[in-house]
Amino acid sequence: MPVTEPIRVSRDTKEELRKLKIHPRETYDDVIRRLIEVYGIQTGAGYRSLRR
Repeated sequence: MPVTEPIRVSRDTKEELRKLKIHPRETYDDVIRRLIEVYGIQTGAGYRSLRR
């Protein structure tokens, strides 16, 4: 199992992330990773370059 870290987000942000779920059981981690991937595609930045 991967190691996880708690992060703080406002209730509004959490609600927006919940709305972006494709499936009710999708994790917030999956939603955030999908957003990072889409951002990387749109900007031409790869996932690895975003992690720096």
